[in-house]
Amino acid sequence: MSYVNHNTMKKLVQDAVLDILSEKRGVAYSYAELYKASFELCNQGQGRQLHKLVQDAIAEYMNKYAANVEESDREGNLLGVLLKFWTSFTTALLMVDDVLFYLYGHLKVERVSVIGLTLFREGIFKTHDVGKRGRNYVLELVEAERRGENIEGQYIVSFCHMLGKMAAYKEEFEDHFLSHTAIFYSAEGDNLFRENTIGGYLRKVDEIFNKEAERVKRYDNNTMVELKKVLTEELLTQEEKTRRNPRLHSRLDAILNGDSGMVFMIENLRFEELRLMFKLLKDADGALHKIAAILNDYFEQTGTSIVSTMTSLPVDSNLPKEQILFIEKLLELKAQVDRVVSEAFSSVAEFVDLANIGFRKLVNLSEKTAECFSVYVNDRFLHKFTKMQVNEIEDAINGFVRFYEFIGAKDIFENWFKRHLARRLLGSKGVVKENEEMFISKLRNHCAFMYTKELADMFTDVEISATLTETFQADQNNMDEAERNPIGLEMKIIRSGLWPLSAPPPINLPKRL
Repeated sequence: MSYVNHNTMKKLVQDAVLDILSEKRGVAYSYAELYKASFELCNQGQGRQLHKLVQDAIAEYMNKYAANVEESDREGNLLGVLLKFWTSFTTALLMVDDVLFYLYGHLKVERVSVIGLTLFREGIFKTHDVGKRGRNYVLELVEAERRGENIEGQYIVSFCHMLGKMAAYKEEFEDHFLSHTAIFYSAEGDNLFRENTIGGYLRKVDEIFNKEAERVKRYDNNTMVELKKVLTEELLTQEEKTRRNPRLHSRLDAILNGDSGMVFMIENLRFEELRLMFKLLKDADGALHKIAAILNDYFEQTGTSIVSTMTSLPVDSNLPKEQILFIEKLLELKAQVDRVVSEAFSSVAEFVDLANIGFRKLVNLSEKTAECFSVYVNDRFLHKFTKMQVNEIEDAINGFVRFYEFIGAKDIFENWFKRHLARRLLGSKGVVKENEEMFISKLRNHCAFMYTKELADMFTDVEISATLTETFQADQNNMDEAERNPIGLEMKIIRSGLWPLSAPPPINLPKRL
């Protein structure tokens, strides 16, 4: 093969590369010319010279085109021209790469398509602040969309894709985008907070998070992590600039402690707003701790007020209605807090524990609670259960057992419950054996064995008494009418020491009885 003239081959390579990049001549012809040059130079041992010639041709093309991009900025179309040029340039680079497959097979050199990206970044993107001006235009589009305007979103997608290919996304766009976002939402947050209640503000913020999550699909996937941090800081946790209320040092404090904040939401059963608050704040630094503290304070203060009302009654007062109402209010408070924890706070273990510990503390503020609870249970067995379905009764009894577990002075409850049970059994009015035995059976797993055995023995005494009464009545029915005792008899035989009753006074019956 003849020696290749360097100058001739240099011009051939440069012309072919420039033609492919600028698409001046038919691509097939330029493709063939470059392949021919590649084949001959590689066989002459001049592969590295070929590699350098191609690089120089691409750099020359960059210098020529930079002026066109600069001119387009004066016409207000810089971004469109830049992106169009990027698309055609990268497509052409891949074609050049394909032609040079013979070179890559002979030498271990960096692919031209990779080198071309570096040349584009230095020769176009960073020349005359082209990249900066393109980025500013993209950020203007982002802000316009945030203000509700319709934009050409594909510009943003293409710009970010271009930066990603150049390994310049974070440096040239993401950092600036996040800074721009912080400025925008700092002002936007102030405006929205002034114009809305806390619940209304949270709905606006949630809408912003959702829209930004949708828009971030145009950027790099990893941007959402940092974007969420910025949104959380500017919209939810930032320090207050105006200090309109000296108690509220941050946006987070205002959301939690403001007039329509967390306590207001709990008191007014605003579960949708509480869910939203928890959803938005759960990942913010320190937010869960503050939410837990407020919930605990609300539980403690409201519950203490309920207990104080009960304990302020005279010591020797016998007011079952007030005692029942007291337990009902405690249970309503626990149910309210439990619902907040389950429906709004996703039953996070920290909050479940807080609700249980707080309720245990309230139940044991006064030993009167144990007595009142027995009165409450007695009322359910005598009056409420008669109007309830079996499954409802079982749910209620399960609730009794849970309440019993919270009581510290269990012996006080057990003594009172035994007294009330004795009255129910001896009164024989409204006693449903199955309900009573269900509670005793469930209680057996949570208290001393002998206690529930004594309760069961009380039922045995009642059953024996009933049997004796029935036997006596049967005997009477079998007698002649003249021999029958005209006075009916119902006997209650109870074991001494088992029943919590005072010893009855002596009774002297007439001989005829």
